[in-house]
Amino acid sequence: MKKQWKFALIIACAAAMVLAGCGGEETHELTLEGVKEAYSTVVQATKIEESIEIKSGALVQYTEEKVYTPSGNTYTVTGSTKKLNTLDANEAYTEAEIEAYTVNRTEAFTGTIGLEDANVEDVTVEGNTLTVTVKAGKEKDFFKLEAVENVTAMKAVFRVNEAAQEDTAATLGGIVVTYTTGTSTVTVSIAFTY
Repeated sequence: MKKQWKFALIIACAAAMVLAGCGGEETHELTLEGVKEAYSTVVQATKIEESIEIKSGALVQYTEEKVYTPSGNTYTVTGSTKKLNTLDANEAYTEAEIEAYTVNRTEAFTGTIGLEDANVEDVTVEGNTLTVTVKAGKEKDFFKLEAVENVTAMKAVFRVNEAAQEDTAATLGGIVVTYTTGTSTVTVSIAFTY
């Protein structure tokens, strides 16, 4: 009788291991390289929404909302801004529409983020989201801009959409970058629709 129980237990354990190894979809942990590949698909986006918010403590100093709509090889960009006025103004904020303009579709977002190991640290992955801390002094290299100054505590969160089909690449669903400059906290959010 003991031999039968041991044999049954061995069979059950083996079956559990086979089911655990074969069951369900295969999942891949998101990596910097995977985010770079997903980032290369943004030129296929049918709509891009960008939001910038600058705050000092809880006080919102500036916001900007933009929508990028594709038209052939370009995006038409529309949007609005909201800026905090000085204390002597009649209104707390001045709101303005951004005059529509176009940008080259292949240059709008492609290649503007340096996701190399030399630029980032503290890489964490949770599901389809990868979060990085930009190394101090590497902010210019991360954004590939010369005009980045007085920036500290930069973090970036990348959300990747799973591939729709096995033979297609995953797409970048969104980016949120936060950093401090002077006494202000800046949040830049970009969402991509395909």
